[in-house]
Amino acid sequence: GAAVALVAAAGVAYAVLGRTPEQPPPTPPPVAQGLDFGPLDALYQQRGLPLPAESCRPNRAEDLAPLVAAAPRLMGGDPGTKRPQDAEALKALEAVEEARPPVGEYWLLLALARSFNGAPDDEVLAALTEGQAHCDEMTELYNMQGKLLFKAGDVKGAVKAFKRAVAVGEGYGAPRLNLALAYVEAKDLPRARVTFDELVQTLPKYGPGYRGRGAFRLGQGEVEGAVADLRQATTLDPEDGLGHLLLGQALAGAKDAEGAKAAFCQAKALGVTAAAGLCP
Repeated sequence: GAAVALVAAAGVAYAVLGRTPEQPPPTPPPVAQGLDFGPLDALYQQRGLPLPAESCRPNRAEDLAPLVAAAPRLMGGDPGTKRPQDAEALKALEAVEEARPPVGEYWLLLALARSFNGAPDDEVLAALTEGQAHCDEMTELYNMQGKLLFKAGDVKGAVKAFKRAVAVGEGYGAPRLNLALAYVEAKDLPRARVTFDELVQTLPKYGPGYRGRGAFRLGQGEVEGAVADLRQATTLDPEDGLGHLLLGQALAGAKDAEGAKAAFCQAKALGVTAAAGLCP
């Protein structure tokens, strides 16, 4: 119903099928003696991902080399961007096809490279599944799997993947938000509400969590709570155009026409096309 549609607009396109702004990365885990993971860590920081556990990383220079070659080329990419550097990254990773490193980190980068190059989702999922077989503690292997399953309409599978991502990804907001959105899609609104509440309590500085809960509350007719959440979301991330759009909708529901107009115009200024007709 309305709640599903609203939260889908609020989060799925932006969080489940895209990237979300993320809190600062955690302290790096210990690394194998003499190996430089800097280029990989820079990629994770740029994408708002937590750093992998040491058990998921290469411990030999020859296994690390293709990852270090690929990581800088994947910076700034997204699914289907098909940039020349995306092809170069995929080539670097596939060059070791006969001796692929048996570590989760290799398979995550391969999944990203395949996705950026526009490979079919089943090929991306295959890389993620292989990575999980080598490391079941790498949260993004499960979060990315959940996003693809959600996209394919396998909401039950997505919920399972997001739950695992949450279990092994302490401090990582995206899978918690995605789990809540998957519950909304499954029409399990009580679990969705609990998951949204736990998200903002656990990660109070994570703006997309407030945006997701605000959209959920708006869909439930809880206008006052929605306004409060969406104000917090846009305070934490003033560049969140979707948050401003939803804030405008909430303020319109609260009969604050001037506030709604200001929020819609801010969303329009941030490039949200849906706000164009709402800001004269």
